Amino acid sequence: MSLFLFVSAVALVPFVEAQAATENSTDFVMCRNGKTVRTLRIKVADDNGSCKALYSKGGKDQVVGYGRQARSCKPFIDNVQNNLENANWRCQSLANMKITVPDNGATDESSSAEEPEESLSEDDGEWDE
Repeated sequence: MSLFLFVSAVALVPFVEAQAATENSTDFVMCRNGKTVRTLRIKVADDNGSCKALYSKGGKDQVVGYGRQARSCKPFIDNVQNNLENANWRCQSLANMKITVPDNGATDESSSAEEPEESLSEDDGEWDE
């Protein structure tokens, strides 16, 4: 039975890590019409996980929706993207793009992310150490 629990726990690790990565990531959509570019993105608050759906037009952000969780802002982004595409804009989704902003006093060394000790290889589905 303990082997079953261990295997079950190991099987859940990638799911939990993927879920955490999704919630800490930002959906980002870039739309173009000729040389004009507009962007759509979700900004998630660090303290409570609430979100804002942002639409950038002419270099200025406009809030197009709010949500209690990151995934609840996605419909706002999808709606604006559909409207733009219906008006002959070409949009490209860069889903789960992580935007990192270093602290004001942080140096390049202190703001760099450390590599995880273990990772799941895409080739064989096995854990690499």
